[in-house]
Amino acid sequence: MLKYLHFLFVLSYSMYCTSQQTDVIHVNKRIDSLNNASLKNYMKGEQKGFEIAKKAHKEAIETQYLYGIVQSRSRMSLYDLRNTEYRGSLEQLFTSINILKVLLANNDLDDDLKERYLAEMHRTYLKIFNVYRILDNYEMQFRYAKLSEEYLLKINYTQSQLIRVKAAQATVYEKLELFQKSLLMYEEVMVFYKQSNNHNVTADLYNVIAELHLKNDQLKKSEISTDSSFVYANKASNKIIIKSALLIKAKIANERQKFEKALKYIDKISDLFKQKNNDPYVNLELGKSFLGLNKSKKAEKYLNEALSLYLKENANKMVYDTANVLKQLYTKTNNISKQTQLNSLIENYDKKLLESKLSITLKEIDQLESTFLDKKYLDSLIDYDRNVFKFIKIFSILTVILLMIWIYRKKLLVN
Repeated sequence: MLKYLHFLFVLSYSMYCTSQQTDVIHVNKRIDSLNNASLKNYMKGEQKGFEIAKKAHKEAIETQYLYGIVQSRSRMSLYDLRNTEYRGSLEQLFTSINILKVLLANNDLDDDLKERYLAEMHRTYLKIFNVYRILDNYEMQFRYAKLSEEYLLKINYTQSQLIRVKAAQATVYEKLELFQKSLLMYEEVMVFYKQSNNHNVTADLYNVIAELHLKNDQLKKSEISTDSSFVYANKASNKIIIKSALLIKAKIANERQKFEKALKYIDKISDLFKQKNNDPYVNLELGKSFLGLNKSKKAEKYLNEALSLYLKENANKMVYDTANVLKQLYTKTNNISKQTQLNSLIENYDKKLLESKLSITLKEIDQLESTFLDKKYLDSLIDYDRNVFKFIKIFSILTVILLMIWIYRKKLLVN
């Protein structure tokens, strides 16, 4: 009798565990598939990839698939960044960092999983670096480039990963206005990606080099690099990089005082995404074009929109630059009160740039890193395995009790 009950208990328990494991593997693969689809949609410039990432995130939370949560948040951060939601992008990435720390805290991790999580830490820190690159935040760029390199050295890194760190270092040189050194390093990075037939990164690097030439007033060289970017971006069908190339073309046209031509390039950006632009970089160039065409009302509208977005994101350098263009407008229209307001703003941001080049302070970032992921939620994720085990125990005990009742009743009927 006892042997029979023991056999039934073991059988029911093993069948339950096997079915649970199979279900988990199936669901995890589905979530991974959704995250991969989201990334492909992002590369094509399609907004639906964001909804796919949200779906993957929802399913990953429901099934407590931590690495799936990291992957889906990484995808959503790309969309936030594309939509200039910089703080939103950082929220996604810092949450991913915190989850990865939890995963790496497991001492029973096998070597393959540990390598996987460390590599993801490296990539996530590199993405955080990229947000601060866009925000012109030198302090944060140094901090997260260093962290990215630190985690890279903990894994069996590839040449590709090393090249990405070199690209980050080239960016830092660029921000320090060591343009020649930055240019040489970017060109070294370019060789690798061309040889690897990575059209996306090659196109992006041509845009970066075009911006460097633009800062050096080398307009012709900038134009040549942008043309090369179009070639590779079209090969990759990457609308995001095509947009960046069009924006650089608009900047070059504005520098040459060909304002109508600049507006045509910006119209192409709108056609590309079939939606109204709310990008401060686009709005800034629109403002410059309309200012050059003496269309003061339109220039004021777009410049103020750009300024508002830059202030919201604490992008100090771009606030400073946009305020100076607005000052030109108000000088041209003889608006003394607006000039006075802008003089105060420019002076304030000039000091900020000289003091630290910070867009979000170190203290704020430390707070963000520790609070973006709610502690109770994090604790529930850590305790998940323990909760599942408790459930299995309860289920097994109930199964045994029900079997005993069934056998006892059957024995009574026989008697």
